[in-house]
Amino acid sequence: MIKTKDWEAWIDTQPGPGKTPRLFVTGQVETTNGAIVPVLTKREPQGINETILILDLTIEDTGKPGTDDVAFRDARYEEEVAGPDAYKQVDIQYENEQVALIEVSVTS
Repeated sequence: MIKTKDWEAWIDTQPGPGKTPRLFVTGQVETTNGAIVPVLTKREPQGINETILILDLTIEDTGKPGTDDVAFRDARYEEEVAGPDAYKQVDIQYENEQVALIEVSVTS
């Protein structure tokens, strides 16, 4: 089983010229090498509940030299959204199994 921790999701609605609300999702995933990194992508198609965003977590080898250590590494996803109510939860899936269900907060 994959080890993850510290998941957070929020929609930033801070006003400003040309600013639109953005969803941010962050967490940490344990990998065995610094060149092996966690990647979050939006699942297509999404589920039937439009207020739950489903993200697929994959582990990818960058092909670059990396540290030879087991450590938690940052995973991040962001997306422009229509407004502060775009999503209520984010479902993180790894190999079609849920590893986290995160409540989305709103910051302004």
